[in-house]
Amino acid sequence: MKHLKDGEKIKSFRYYSTTPMQNDFTIAAHDDEYEMLYFISGDVNFYVEGNAYRLKKGDLIIVRSDEHHVLKLRSTNPYERIVVVFDPQILDNIKNKDKLLSIFCNRAKGKNNRFSATSCPDNYWFHYMDRINMAQNEDEKVVYLLPLLNDLANLREENNEAEPIKKIDPAFEILNYINAHFTEPLSLDAICDKFFISKAQLNRIIKKSTKTTVWNYIHNQRLEFAHELLCEGQKAINACELSGYTDYVSFYKAYKKKYHKAPSEAQIKRKYRPF
Repeated sequence: MKHLKDGEKIKSFRYYSTTPMQNDFTIAAHDDEYEMLYFISGDVNFYVEGNAYRLKKGDLIIVRSDEHHVLKLRSTNPYERIVVVFDPQILDNIKNKDKLLSIFCNRAKGKNNRFSATSCPDNYWFHYMDRINMAQNEDEKVVYLLPLLNDLANLREENNEAEPIKKIDPAFEILNYINAHFTEPLSLDAICDKFFISKAQLNRIIKKSTKTTVWNYIHNQRLEFAHELLCEGQKAINACELSGYTDYVSFYKAYKKKYHKAPSEAQIKRKYRPF
């Protein structure tokens, strides 16, 4: 999924849904984009890689490009949020870029995605997000993005604690297992044996949590990992093998369908990966 058009580096939206419908929210993972969501109102859970965050007014969610996420409505109460999506390359000329992006990069998938509103009693996160959204051009948006990222990075350094995440979805352990093993030979039978469930149960659990099938989820993880390797300079055949594919033709077709270009056409650039 890609929010930014060719040439765009940052985009923002303010959404207000009077009668939100669950079908409007499907699992997503951004292509080389980072997302920030400021929660204003509603009754929702925000899932990242199977981990659930019950959002409260003033919470700020961050998601990097390789994290699958989906929003689940707890009721049909009106839902309002401000969303900022940006290409991390927009910070290439910023001296402390590594620090600013550390809140996205220096953590495991699906962990520490939320900054709680209790950490920002004066509500300045809303000030920054609102100014970014109101800005008329990308340069002006970056003026407000930089201090926000800096404040969040400082907050994370000061606290240096992992936010407790409630395992309220049975898919939690299964998705964590898949995320740890998708580069290996992985079969539905093996997953079912690991968790003592049937294939029907497995597909039902994963479909409920991610809105997609088990195999689609595995393929998405493999393709995104392969894309990351290609952007780091790996040859296509190596990226294919390292990401868990055993057949290059299948990998080539799947990659081209997802990214609309051949693996050999992937743009090599510096990537930020979690420690």
